[in-house]
Amino acid sequence: MKNSIYGYLLFVLFYFLCCIHHKKAFLYHGTNVLWQNIPLNILSDSFRSLTLLDLVFGVGFLPLIFGSIGIYISIAREKKKAVYLFSAFALSILLLLVFRFLTISFGLMFFGFVLCIFSSVSIKSFFVYLDKLKFGYFKKLFVCLILVIFVFSSLIPSFLAAKESNNIANSKVKEIKWININTKPSSIILGNVGEGNIITTIASRKNVIDDSFLLAPDPIERNRDVEVVYTTVSEAIATNLIRKYNINLIYLSDDTKNAYNIDNLKYAKDSACFESIREGRYYVFKC
Repeated sequence: MKNSIYGYLLFVLFYFLCCIHHKKAFLYHGTNVLWQNIPLNILSDSFRSLTLLDLVFGVGFLPLIFGSIGIYISIAREKKKAVYLFSAFALSILLLLVFRFLTISFGLMFFGFVLCIFSSVSIKSFFVYLDKLKFGYFKKLFVCLILVIFVFSSLIPSFLAAKESNNIANSKVKEIKWININTKPSSIILGNVGEGNIITTIASRKNVIDDSFLLAPDPIERNRDVEVVYTTVSEAIATNLIRKYNINLIYLSDDTKNAYNIDNLKYAKDSACFESIREGRYYVFKC
């Protein structure tokens, strides 16, 4: 009984400490703080609805099947506190994903971890069942089959994706380092919302926008202005927005091109106010 009381007290204390630490965000944004004050167009991408394909590709086919069976076996037969604890954790993560309080990638990472734990329960039960049927000699074959499926369905795709991601990251790091070498320390750099923190960290330059929206001033307006700078054909509109945020250099990465479906800054062509560098990778504002 005392342990339960201590647990409740610790939870309440932790809750109040979180409220005190984030009181400014709660007072300013209210319940929207749950979505980190993210603009709606970005929110719909980051906190999109969970689908069955997300579960299959995000968690993996084998953990999803064996983990689900393991949860059922554990709750129906073992009925231990640890089982209820991990089951409740998995259900909480799943509900947070369904109601879009967690991003898909972040939520599935923890959900997959729980399913991997319960997968061991279902595999163990299957081995016991084989022994009862006098088919114990199929254990090694079953393990080999699981390993083969795991290698082709999870390991190889993960390795290829990680390799491609690493190559992209290396090229982007080189481009950001170029900014650090070739711009003044006081320069303000425009990149897309996912590049803001990288620009600040690697290039040591101020950014116009990043993904830390919680206490950011006017994130919706700022995100809309960034999109206009990249997509407008009007030099006058772009120039006004560039002066509004005191931008010195515009970084046009491949990610930005794909995000806004552009190849270059149309208004910068033949303009005296813009200098294109490195085949349109960077645009220096000179007016």
